[in-house]
Amino acid sequence: MGFLAFLLTPLLAIPDGLTPRFDAGNTIIGLILFAAFITIALVRVSHSSIYPSLIIANRKIGGLRTFVKESIPLNKLGSGLLLFNYLLSSSAMLYLFCVYKNISGQGAVLIIILLPIVLFLWTFFSLFLTRYLVGVKDIFYEPLILKIIGAQFLGLVYFCLALVWIMNTNYSLVFINLMIWAFIIESIYRIIKSIILVFSKGVPLYYIILYFCTLEILPLFVVYLALSDYFVD
Repeated sequence: MGFLAFLLTPLLAIPDGLTPRFDAGNTIIGLILFAAFITIALVRVSHSSIYPSLIIANRKIGGLRTFVKESIPLNKLGSGLLLFNYLLSSSAMLYLFCVYKNISGQGAVLIIILLPIVLFLWTFFSLFLTRYLVGVKDIFYEPLILKIIGAQFLGLVYFCLALVWIMNTNYSLVFINLMIWAFIIESIYRIIKSIILVFSKGVPLYYIILYFCTLEILPLFVVYLALSDYFVD
């Protein structure tokens, strides 16, 4: 009897059902992506053709200002919602990155919340400063447009990547590389188009070098060096 009880003890210790563990991390990323999805849906409702127009705008160089004004006005609700989605989707990607790298506390907050905002606003600061130095107000309007529509498109890419990433966490390193390369490709593409637009309007070469090398590329390089410990396995 004692030997039989000994054999049955492990079986009796198994509960009838398993109580699911509460994972706050999944809840947070779920809420972020749900908010991003609602935002993207509202964009579609407010402007039915905004997504094809956004793709065309990101491909255009000549006539960009007129096309954006007619097709996707930057002062309309849809454009603002796309920028909001960029912040949400970027934060979702960075949240998953912090989870993968086991980054928590103040460092995680700075990366998830502040980094997308700082990277976005820094370009505006750089453009306005360069515009002040050049002394021509309208000459950097197209680069501002390129920054906005580039961020809007990048937000859609990040939303898709975050959705796939959350369902395939075993490939986190792949998605981290995709996140970084998507940002690099968008930045290089935008910078090349901005150089063409600004140079065609007669801006001196040294002002172009001042902006693109000193006020945009260099700060991004500094940010990368500051976060290099996180990106290196």
